[in-house]
Amino acid sequence: MSNSVLIIGSTGAIGEAIALQVHRSGLEVYLHGNSDVERLERLSQVCGDAKFFTFDLTGRAEKTEFVRQIGDGVESIDSLVIAVGCAFENKLTHRVEWSQFEQQISLQLKSAHFVLSTLFPALRKKAENNEVRIVVLGSEYSRGLPPPKTASYAAAKAALVAYAKVLSQEWIKFNIRVFIVSPGMVKSKMTGSIPDLFFEELAEQSSEKRLTEHEDIAFLVDFLLSGRGDAMYGYDIPVNRGPNRQ
Repeated sequence: MSNSVLIIGSTGAIGEAIALQVHRSGLEVYLHGNSDVERLERLSQVCGDAKFFTFDLTGRAEKTEFVRQIGDGVESIDSLVIAVGCAFENKLTHRVEWSQFEQQISLQLKSAHFVLSTLFPALRKKAENNEVRIVVLGSEYSRGLPPPKTASYAAAKAALVAYAKVLSQEWIKFNIRVFIVSPGMVKSKMTGSIPDLFFEELAEQSSEKRLTEHEDIAFLVDFLLSGRGDAMYGYDIPVNRGPNRQ
């Protein structure tokens, strides 16, 4: 079982739900956010005064500064959750500027590679005596047929999932397990540009007549970090109450 976890993107709705759940399960939590200090402070208090820090992963990030921000936690962290996200333009693909694709790819793929490559030496050292677990959040859009007007986000998530699948095969020999969790669509600030009617219609199409909730995702991540799902490393695991789009 994991003992301490660093959550990259803990100021997002899903990242926050994961932080709260794993804290309730007894894990020591380290919180990262891009810039929302007030939200990090509030979450830190709820998670037992958890250590938190802000760091822009999409800019010209320096590895030494990132490690410095984590501080002593680098030596104790034995699990990692990557749950970053930001709003995307809800437009037809041919109307989306390339800069939007670059923004999403930078946030999803570049930031994941930066974090994982930076922390690999510490994680590998930790894995000599303890199993290390990493959970990467993908998307249902990388599993099946994405809906219209999601091209930049869907493309970036597909790249991230492919990256994580390769990494899961490369790092298992170091006693590091990489899991992929792909949630269905949830309502959050990131999906704020999508009309409520779309969510209502999506819920109506599902057997349960409801959408995936942040807590659904948090429960699964907590389960994977517990060690009880170790055989599921490398697989793209869906968490989706909505209609299946495969």
